Amino acid sequence: MPPSDSLSDFLEVLRGAKNVVILAGAGLSAGSGIRTYRGVGGLWTNNDPGRLASPEGFREDPGLIWKFYDKRIEQCRQATPNAAHRTLASLALPSVQSQFLPSLDPKWTPPLLVTQNFDGLSVRALQDLADQLSADEMSAAQSRLIETHGSAFRVICTQCKCDKSSAQRLSCPAFDDGAEYNGKIPVEDLPRCGGREWNGSNRYGRCGGLLRPGVVWFGEVPEQQGRL
Repeated sequence: MPPSDSLSDFLEVLRGAKNVVILAGAGLSAGSGIRTYRGVGGLWTNNDPGRLASPEGFREDPGLIWKFYDKRIEQCRQATPNAAHRTLASLALPSVQSQFLPSLDPKWTPPLLVTQNFDGLSVRALQDLADQLSADEMSAAQSRLIETHGSAFRVICTQCKCDKSSAQRLSCPAFDDGAEYNGKIPVEDLPRCGGREWNGSNRYGRCGGLLRPGVVWFGEVPEQQGRL
């Protein structure tokens, strides 16, 4: 079939598809108030991605990057899935698959959704369907959702490599209300493995090491690249 912008042509192809892969970018979450990176008003219009989204930038000034991501993470936390997120999530429902994706092979296997967004909104849209999916159906759908650029709600310890997820805001002196710094933020004031209560332990997950956002930066390999 030649290229077409016809909805009926699209639905015809979709109904005959045995495998479906959906690649989602920043535009998917724009309707939820999440700023995109490029174009008018994009985050990289007035910010240097080399300083704010690279391993080299983090080594040079981790405080600068953490202040940038703290605001982004809070924005993700406050956002809610929009109609596009909900529509894509609904493709995990057998009733929707039977109508729009009857040729899937194996049958009832949800499309593979690969999102470049780390805002967690695709995950939350799927979780909102928990009362309409069986445990096995939810598990299958979750296994077919890849957050290839990581998650705003994950942190990784740069020392012990502990990888943790939490929907709560990280607690550290740098994020306290009224915290002000002249120059670079001291590393000891940034998020650390074990949190504020770190007491000198060097145990895994409580070693006191500097945490980094669990997102993929420029120069790093996207998550689950081997599956793509």
